[in-house]
Amino acid sequence: LVLVDMNGTLVHRSRAPLPGARPPDLAHGHRYYYIRDGAADLVAALRADDRITFAFYTSMQRRNAEPAARALGAADAPLYDAPFNAPEAAA
Repeated sequence: LVLVDMNGTLVHRSRAPLPGARPPDLAHGHRYYYIRDGAADLVAALRADDRITFAFYTSMQRRNAEPAARALGAADAPLYDAPFNAPEAAA
């Protein structure tokens, strides 16, 4: 199993377009997403290897992470989000 962090590793998100940077790869939910150089190629290579079970892990909410997964060419990859603000399940 290879879990790859999305926000900050594969993707940089900002509240405004970055001055002097290339245009964002994606705009979603008042955020601008920049796919890091080589990130989509890395994801494709990991997904192509039959020995690897690939998934994304992210602290982003699912509704914000799914468009980034699509932009990385992996819309169908498992996505494990960390619901930090959700109530914990009863023990």
